[in-house]
Amino acid sequence: MKVRLMLLCWLSILFSIGICFAEPTNYTAMMVMDTMQSNYARDGKKIRTEMNIGEMGKMIHIVRADVKKNIMLNPATKMYFENVWEENKMQSDPAMFESDPNYKIDKVKVGTETIDKHPCVKYTVTITNKKTGEKHTGTIWEATDLQNLVIKYEMIQDNKKMTIEWKNIKLNAATTDMFEVPAGYKKANSMMELMGMGAMGGMPGRSRGKMP
Repeated sequence: MKVRLMLLCWLSILFSIGICFAEPTNYTAMMVMDTMQSNYARDGKKIRTEMNIGEMGKMIHIVRADVKKNIMLNPATKMYFENVWEENKMQSDPAMFESDPNYKIDKVKVGTETIDKHPCVKYTVTITNKKTGEKHTGTIWEATDLQNLVIKYEMIQDNKKMTIEWKNIKLNAATTDMFEVPAGYKKANSMMELMGMGAMGGMPGRSRGKMP
């Protein structure tokens, strides 16, 4: 399913960003990835991303690592779907695990550059899962005029270079309500129902169940 693949790609990308080395942990920004843009907000271990996904329109994804929850919101239908946030599915996100003893983060300075008028220090970063040995390597740019906030991230995924940048950054602008389910939203029984593909969580002619 094309929409599902787009959504999974989006979630995978979201969980591969956000290096946290004593950088600001409360801010809002516009996240730019290739031709896609999305509103982004972070407050500690809470992350919110919203973007347009094809015919579905705007979808909002909230990660609440502080309470182990994933929340998806569909503003068009005022519905939400919630499930358990699992650490092993986000092992490439150092912003969530920099203090976890099971992860090792190596950061090496490789130069300086100016990105979107922000003076930056450029680093190569490698995150290693000590339990599995799995490694994730990327390049980050920390803006020295934004308290060393990472404003650009590059990595190789599926043999292709992926670049993400944060623009229009506002420090200390994320508010508590951004990471909560708005009043009046109805809980969906499945992601399929949330995406408007059947109240029983399946496509016409299919029995209800988890997505393969």
